[in-house]
Amino acid sequence: LEIDSGTLSVDASNNRVGIGTTSPSRALHINAGAENNAARFESTDTEVVIELKDTTGTSEIQCRNDFRFKSNSSEHVRIDSSGNVGIGTTSPSSFNADGRNLVVGTGSGGQGLSIYSANNNYGNIYFADGTSDGSYNAGGILYNHSSNFMRFDTAAGERMRIDSVGKVGINVTAPDKMLEVNNAGITNHSPC
Repeated sequence: LEIDSGTLSVDASNNRVGIGTTSPSRALHINAGAENNAARFESTDTEVVIELKDTTGTSEIQCRNDFRFKSNSSEHVRIDSSGNVGIGTTSPSSFNADGRNLVVGTGSGGQGLSIYSANNNYGNIYFADGTSDGSYNAGGILYNHSSNFMRFDTAAGERMRIDSVGKVGINVTAPDKMLEVNNAGITNHSPC
């Protein structure tokens, strides 16, 4: 069945519907051509919900001037209208007073964030600024899985390393002692 020369097509032999295509490759296939906005889901209420369901459960994407991602009726991720992201919390903006745009957890119980990388590679966090691309040019923290050390960089250089047995090197990449400082002194200020 075709309506308006392919505007709406029904492929009855494969149980597929096409909008903008006469040969749908999915149960619902929308081809908007050169138009970037392929579909709109609209409600006259205060919320639009897209439900995704299979034999293992139901997930939802909700929009209320924000995005809420739910599964089994529980919200897990929220992107608020300012672009703040909350994982395990429904109010990431309440923690944003000092620029925390990603919030993990609600403040109750143990929470965590994992950077999962190969055991022969490394995981890292880069700190970018207006002039750097988020590499170690601005600074970062790196964990090397091959040698099991953690390093801290500032201004495009390694400044501190903690090796696999807990030895700390400041401006030293292979500390021999539990604390080794290179070309610098340690000053102990006593109270007056």
